[in-house]
Amino acid sequence: MSCEVSASGGNFTPCPAGLHPAICTAVIPVGTQTGSFKGTPKLQSKVVLSFEVCTPKMADGKPYTINAYLTASISDNAVLRQFLKSRRGRDFTADELKKFDLHNVVGVPCQINVLHEDNKQGGVRDMIQGVLPKAAGFAYPPPVNPLIKFSLKNWDQAAYDRLPEWIKKKIAASPEGAAKLTGGTAPAAGTQTAAAPSDSEIPF
Repeated sequence: MSCEVSASGGNFTPCPAGLHPAICTAVIPVGTQTGSFKGTPKLQSKVVLSFEVCTPKMADGKPYTINAYLTASISDNAVLRQFLKSRRGRDFTADELKKFDLHNVVGVPCQINVLHEDNKQGGVRDMIQGVLPKAAGFAYPPPVNPLIKFSLKNWDQAAYDRLPEWIKKKIAASPEGAAKLTGGTAPAAGTQTAAAPSDSEIPF
């Protein structure tokens, strides 16, 4: 099963389309964000997963990076659940789900299937169309980018300061991030902008 995941951020030069060996280099929760479902506004907990492409390289020799912006849920029909199932080659057991920690995918090799689509600026953006287990026989090199396991609960201001600007803006716009940055307390679920987490949402 394929899972289309929009890229966000990343390079101005899109990664070539096709199947490429890659490594997950970051898992960054960005808190409760306002999205939409069938045209209706919806509050959802979101997370960014970053993938470093091992080959091909950019013209300057640096690796391409693609960021997937996903709802932080592993319910049966969640895109993230399909994303992880495809990489593992199997679904989770009930026991595995109870102990699941998304940060464990950081540093894990895989393959990503990249496709291109036109963007609103008249250019092309790269997207992750699917994720597969690591390529057999391929010698994965150490990642060039630092491995990041960010947490909103265990806040590290220095780690936040090192994040890309577009990710910091998303975190700051969330009630969880705003509370950490101002030294306050996040609004109670349902009282302002925060949404009550479901049982399937991933705690960060």
